[in-house]
Amino acid sequence: MPGATIQIKLVIAANQFGAKPHLTLVAIGDRATQASALQQLGDLFLAAGRRPDAAARWRQALTILEDLGDPAAADLRTRLSGR
Repeated sequence: MPGATIQIKLVIAANQFGAKPHLTLVAIGDRATQASALQQLGDLFLAAGRRPDAAARWRQALTILEDLGDPAAADLRTRLSGR
């Protein structure tokens, strides 16, 4: 996905200013990139010591990945279980 990296960076930057992180990608209908952005936001929150916020983003990403039948959902299930 050529524009995916730019889209993810825009979403992450928007989140830093209090915007809803997933609205941009929802508007363009790119669910796989939306899930990736949410997963990366979760990782950033975890690195900042904000596990509840990380888990919330991972749950959102997990729902999308499961809807898409993406095998990456297994990794998020593991993260959410704390293993």
